[in-house]
Amino acid sequence: MNLEIVDAYPDKQDEHCDGLIKTCAEAVLAHLGVGAELDVTVMLVDDRNIQEINKQARQIDAHTDVLSFPLLNADPHDLDYSLRAGAGDTDPETGAILLGDIVISLDAVKRQAAEYGHSFDRELGYLTTHGMLHLLGYDHMEDGDKRRMRGVEDAVMETLALLR
Repeated sequence: MNLEIVDAYPDKQDEHCDGLIKTCAEAVLAHLGVGAELDVTVMLVDDRNIQEINKQARQIDAHTDVLSFPLLNADPHDLDYSLRAGAGDTDPETGAILLGDIVISLDAVKRQAAEYGHSFDRELGYLTTHGMLHLLGYDHMEDGDKRRMRGVEDAVMETLALLR
């Protein structure tokens, strides 16, 4: 996987965050058996910036913890088929499939870690996992979809020993 991490947070994060994000993204792909070469960008921002992105992209004028912007219409029921990208869906230099972008508010990571009584790493790992699943077509709009997505999230977090 080609993972680009853009640190747009006002206080520069240490490389530990980059490594954790990469480990979590790769754990999602491994858990789901995704072997395709993928391109993903993760941007780390503050509440003000994620609110502006949320307002522009979704017309919701509020901050949130994570936003995902899939570039493909992936089907979580058949990832092998739906991740076979057509022309224009791949990086012309590497051939990697352009999966999409994730935006994470580090203000929300800090706030929610304290609120839920677990570590910063656990919260950042969870939001990375959640964002990756959205890029892969998972959602939580219907109860059944929510249970399936939560099951994958829990399994990945357990594999990474990032428990509540």
